[in-house]
Parts: sequence; C-alpha cells; structure tokens
Amino acid sequence: CSPRTIYRDLDALSMSGVPVYAERGPQGGCMLMESYRTNLTGLKEDEVRALFMFTVPGLLADLGAEKAGENALLKLTAALPAPFQQDAQRIQPGCF
Repeated sequence: CSPRTIYRDLDALSMSGVPVYAERGPQGGCMLMESYRTNLTGLKEDEVRALFMFTVPGLLADLGAEKAGENALLKLTAALPAPFQQDAQRIQPGCF
C-alpha cells in the first residue's frame, strides 16, 4: 500500500464524515477520533437480519468465544437504528 493510496483513503473517509487524521513522527500514524461512534444507519433491513442469522448456535461456544459473541451482538444491537433493534432481538432471542 503506497502513501498515495493511504492519503486517498483518508480523504475519502473524511469526506464521508468519518473523523480521521494523521500524526507525523515516529509515534504517528493514521487515527480515528477517539470519541467517534457510528449508529449503523447505512444498513438495510435484510443486511441486519443476515448479520444476526449468521451466528450459529453452539459455534461460538465451541470456539471458546461465546461471551465475546454475545457482547458483540449486544453492542451491534445498541448501535442499530431503533426500527431494526426489535428485529435483531427477535432473530436472536437467546443472545439478549
């Protein structure tokens, strides 16, 4: 990945409303504003359903990641627009 590509991507993110910035120096780099949060308004209803149906019961437990998966789904649900939150809870009732 070239510096030109990185700067182009940073510009695209910035133009779309994502607060990114670059810091120079040995400890510098490309960063996202610490307080930035998204509310996932760009997701369509069928995309939300697909995300929650993708979790197979028992799979996360078998991988030792059951609690992490539950926490991720809770955070995802909290970030969804209100109309999608009920659908998400109905699709994965065991996770809430």
